[in-house]
Amino acid sequence: MKLLIVLVGVTLGAVVGGVLGMLLGLGALAIPGVGPMIAAGSLATMLGTASVGAMTGALLGGLMSLLLLIPVNKRRLSSREQR
Repeated sequence: MKLLIVLVGVTLGAVVGGVLGMLLGLGALAIPGVGPMIAAGSLATMLGTASVGAMTGALLGGLMSLLLLIPVNKRRLSSREQR
């Protein structure tokens, strides 16, 4: 079960990071007149930012999933709440 939670976090982070990186790389194509001339560079940039975004998203998603799995000592929390 814990592995599934981490895998979901990694997958979701990779997808979101990849999509955001791809959109960031596609921004250069929207420049009127200049966009088509730099299309080759923009496509390479889009692929690069998508891959870096996917790697970063996977790393952060996995770390956040692992942090959610850290058990919390409930007795310790209840004693702090009573103070």
